[in-house]
Amino acid sequence: MAFHMTLDRIEEGLAVLLDDSGRRLLVPSSEIPSECREGTVLLVCFEPDPVETDARRTRIRATRQRLENRGGG
Repeated sequence: MAFHMTLDRIEEGLAVLLDDSGRRLLVPSSEIPSECREGTVLLVCFEPDPVETDARRTRIRATRQRLENRGGG
């Protein structure tokens, strides 16, 4: 899924992006290309990352297991 948002401003380390209906999206300013200025239109894209999702789920399961084993008393 991709859509356009306009860089409204950068303040306190956050980029404020606005869509055409005025909804805001706050993004760390470090994630915005350095050449972007107020008024720059950005193509924003969200896509699933199945490899990272699986890795995080695995780490969470391992942490839960470790905590359950530790609390057995």
